[in-house]
Amino acid sequence: MSIVPLSDEPREQLDKAHLWKIFQSHYDQHGLARHQIDGVNDFYENGIASILRDEPDIVVEKPNLIYRVSLSDPYLPGPTVMEEGLNLKSDRDPAECRLRHLTYDSPLTVTVTETIIEAEEAPLELSDGDEDQVEEKEEDREATEQLVDESRAIAKVADAKDVTYKKKEAETESPDQAGVRWKKPVVRTYTRVQLAKVPIMLRSSRCRLSGYTPDERIDHGEDEWDHGGYFLIRGRERVLVAQTRAIYNKVIVKKGKADKKLKYTADIRSMSEETGHSVSVTASIAEDNRILTFTLPYIKDQIPMGVVFRALGVETVDELTDVIGLYTPKAVRYIRTIVRDGFRAEVRSQESAIKFISKYCNQSGAKESEKPAYAWQVVDGELFPHLGVATHKEKIYFLGHIVKKLLLVQLGFRSLDNRD
Repeated sequence: MSIVPLSDEPREQLDKAHLWKIFQSHYDQHGLARHQIDGVNDFYENGIASILRDEPDIVVEKPNLIYRVSLSDPYLPGPTVMEEGLNLKSDRDPAECRLRHLTYDSPLTVTVTETIIEAEEAPLELSDGDEDQVEEKEEDREATEQLVDESRAIAKVADAKDVTYKKKEAETESPDQAGVRWKKPVVRTYTRVQLAKVPIMLRSSRCRLSGYTPDERIDHGEDEWDHGGYFLIRGRERVLVAQTRAIYNKVIVKKGKADKKLKYTADIRSMSEETGHSVSVTASIAEDNRILTFTLPYIKDQIPMGVVFRALGVETVDELTDVIGLYTPKAVRYIRTIVRDGFRAEVRSQESAIKFISKYCNQSGAKESEKPAYAWQVVDGELFPHLGVATHKEKIYFLGHIVKKLLLVQLGFRSLDNRD
């Protein structure tokens, strides 16, 4: 059986005859602004809830009182306008917002959970034989203490001044809190509390026009050729403009700058998809193949890798090898170099490593006594916002991932990354 090749001529005629029909069918189905609308729909449906989940609770801690507020269950009903001078709310169409110079937005309401934990009037001083005399249910007591510890941890991360240095995630109880008996938590819940106002994109899932037929949209003052995809701010049309930028949240290994005598650098711009907050972290190896450093946010000089890992509680070769995940003899030699650089005359412990980093803090006007707490906040709290509310250990392992990619290039196991 012979195979007869198809002629290119009918194919060319088919393309010419149907090309514009295919384009027309696509735009009839999706419109010109679908990329804008899909993005904002995802924000309305998932992004707002994700932001509330990733943000830590608000905690205020006093010697005998812990006050905690958490936000949950976001609700975005749709475009609603508050009449000025009148305590009235009513729905509005985009056409009316244009004429009256109003913002086409929706109130964002949340459920607020308020937790109050108070101490007993007098601290309880426990001795070795007093545990059996405490008349309290064990489950309630453990649950209360767990809630207290969790609230304190959130407060420490949120405020650098309250941060105490942890050694390998072991915390000691402060003297003024030792032996305190806590009452059962008092929890109050408030529903549909307005948190903010969110602009509504025209023709999005929260827009009133999305449920109208073409004829109904015309009846409500809209142009039949208007595809939406923009906002109305004080009656004026505003659109999100797309832009090209370097990729975020990915480690890129490239050649170092010759003027800084760097052989290779591993860079990452970490950005939270919810808040937009971003920081840059760089790992580098010098041209002499011996000096390995980190460039951290808010720190004005390069810091030896060993000092940074020691500040985070990683001190031995075995610990760092497990963090980086490279076990070849050549890789272990570099890891030994990193650990060796962490042992300096002024760096003998985790606390002294924090103090070493604090010398290079880019914080003008800060007192010397405040800089160590600021440095700890940088290395433990400011790194990698794209991880969300990550644990201490997760950030250590992500630093190890950066070093691993750098060493793989240095050892010849992988090539440089193409930024394009």
